[in-house]
Amino acid sequence: MTATQYNLPLSEYGIGEDSEGKTWLVGKVGDKQVGVLVLKQPNAFGEREVFQIWTDKEYRGIGVASHLWKIAQTSNLNPKHDTHQTEDGKAWAAAIDNR
Repeated sequence: MTATQYNLPLSEYGIGEDSEGKTWLVGKVGDKQVGVLVLKQPNAFGEREVFQIWTDKEYRGIGVASHLWKIAQTSNLNPKHDTHQTEDGKAWAAAIDNR
């Protein structure tokens, strides 16, 4: 998958796992890291709840977090929204669910 295939903002991304079993998706535009999506270890159903989502202030509102979500979905990571969310997190989750 490339950003141009989906007309999305990221030019590059990486996926890795930390020592606690969390999966990290890091998005870049050029050489700049502009977004991070961290997913918890899979639950009994294979779903990974969002642990953290972050987008650089300069890049908010153009789909960086949504692009990372799409990458997680297409990479069979089975992302799921956590039930504990900030107000911004609730708004983003609702926007993602309505696409």
